Amino acid sequence: MARDAYRLTALFIAIVIVNLGIGLLGTLLAVRASIEGFPDSVTGLIMALYYVGLVLGAFYAGGMVSRVGHIRTFAGLASLVSAATLACALVVDPIAWGALRILSGFCMAGIFMVCESWLNEQATSETRGRYLAIYMTLNLASLAASQFMLTTADPAGFHLFSIAAILLSLALVPVVLARIQAPDLPRARRMPMGRLYRTSPLGTMTCFVAGMTIGSFWGIGPIFARRMELDDTGIASFMAAVILGGLALQWPVGWISDRVDRRKVIGGVCILAAAVCIAMGLLPEGSGYFLALAVLLGGTLYPIYSLGVSHVNDFVARGEFVPVSSGLLFLYGCGAALGPILGGAAMDGVGPRGFPFYLAAVLIALVLIALYRMTRRAAPPPEQRESSVALPRTTPLILELDPRSSTPDSFSDD
Repeated sequence: MARDAYRLTALFIAIVIVNLGIGLLGTLLAVRASIEGFPDSVTGLIMALYYVGLVLGAFYAGGMVSRVGHIRTFAGLASLVSAATLACALVVDPIAWGALRILSGFCMAGIFMVCESWLNEQATSETRGRYLAIYMTLNLASLAASQFMLTTADPAGFHLFSIAAILLSLALVPVVLARIQAPDLPRARRMPMGRLYRTSPLGTMTCFVAGMTIGSFWGIGPIFARRMELDDTGIASFMAAVILGGLALQWPVGWISDRVDRRKVIGGVCILAAAVCIAMGLLPEGSGYFLALAVLLGGTLYPIYSLGVSHVNDFVARGEFVPVSSGLLFLYGCGAALGPILGGAAMDGVGPRGFPFYLAAVLIALVLIALYRMTRRAAPPPEQRESSVALPRTTPLILELDPRSSTPDSFSDD
């Protein structure tokens, strides 16, 4: 028992350090791009390319793990993403940054894959839900904490890139030194997109829109905050407030959705999020209400993905939860790759207030889809609904920790 606790502690420490580094890097790049005068549409594209790499890595990095093993894969990818971080400081060029963002996304997917496969190896049917909750909490909490490192040095200089690179390198230490037996890598399975859409059009669109909104927040949020005359501390506080709002409200919203027609909850959450975005777009620059609205924004945006996954899972057999959720994760990644591009274009065309108005338009579109779907079929009865589970947006391997996946898997691609 003590040995298992030590292994999990080492793994969770590595996860926290990785998120501190990559969370700082994402915000830093957006702010630095603004300082360098990159057009917002270009910055949006640069930030979106991280998700292109993440999606590619989530479904193809497994081959590397199978060939060279978990520890070597983690060490190699952590070194690469650390080097890519330093390269961003040395070569301040949109094309170079775009290529480095793809590389970083691919490497991070592989790193998450290694951590999640080890976490799955340690989990039992009794503990997997607990481990998933700890993993989710540590992810969001460390990402929120990483934002305040932006205030420790000038974003226009080299120091913050160095701090991010050091953190990504330090993540190697607990993994390399911990005596954890390398687990078998589960085979990635994904339901065909056509069948997935037919199963639940609203659920699939919800996951795609969740990617568009959260991806936009990570890619464009720091630029929006800077354009609204927030200083570095204000930018860090804004980003952290959104993340902490999501951490605080994700589980309560899921609890409500287990007891009310999920389509109504999806629509209601999106209406609230759209209202927050519109209010944020109407605030004067430098307003003190930004942080309060940021908490509400995170509390309404972050649960959308889990609501979409849970709604789709209400219509499938238990043995299909992992391939279904894997397909929805892919759709989330596609939305996250598109969102910053559209958000950056909105800011280029309308100004900084175009970003929250763009988010509001996307959310209202999802509300209309939810209303339409409510006229097409009845909600499943409460006894047939599956419990909502807050899920990280990392790789398909984390889906194995979903307590709903504990039954034998009978899924087939046929």
